Amino acid sequence: MIAYQAVASVLLWWATVAHLRLAFGRGDGTRATLLGNLALSALARLALMFLVGGLWFGYWITFGPAQQVHFTLLLVAVGGLVLVNLPRGRAAA
Repeated sequence: MIAYQAVASVLLWWATVAHLRLAFGRGDGTRATLLGNLALSALARLALMFLVGGLWFGYWITFGPAQQVHFTLLLVAVGGLVLVNLPRGRAAA
């Protein structure tokens, strides 16, 4: 689980750098979108693993706020996926 968290963290930073390069006009939009999708999908999978594992062990009985944090993490990941995949502006033809 910790190795997966480390991989997800590296992917998120890699996608951040790709999007910053794109914002400054030095990056590739397709690559940035691909990296963003990979990173945010990894984050969503991590949140789902936390939720499923927590539900299996019944953590909601005593740790309600932890479950809320994991749901929030999932919502942030899904919202990020929506934002990353919004169509970019096109040059006038």
